[in-house]
Amino acid sequence: MLNMSDPLTTEALLSSNRALLGAVTPGLRGVTIDYNNQLFVLRAYFDNGATDNDKELIDAALTEVIADLHNQIKEFQFEPIDLNFPNKMACLKHWVYLRHEDHEE
Repeated sequence: MLNMSDPLTTEALLSSNRALLGAVTPGLRGVTIDYNNQLFVLRAYFDNGATDNDKELIDAALTEVIADLHNQIKEFQFEPIDLNFPNKMACLKHWVYLRHEDHEE
């Protein structure tokens, strides 16, 4: 469950969403984050392999998050994952971006 009464949760979600504006490319399937006061992890899932530009855009987004949260969190980590659709993506703590994908049941 989302705990919006926790200031770090609110700041992490808003910062991540804002940082992704203009950074989403067609191959980006989803972005999930996890964090505590020690470590912030941003995991980006890419379809058909991430280009260098794809990774640079998300890395730049993480740099914006670092600028926002560097006083609350000590270490930041970017995990680019190549995982083609329809393989299932795992959520860390929260999704901050998730593209629509048609799943046949």
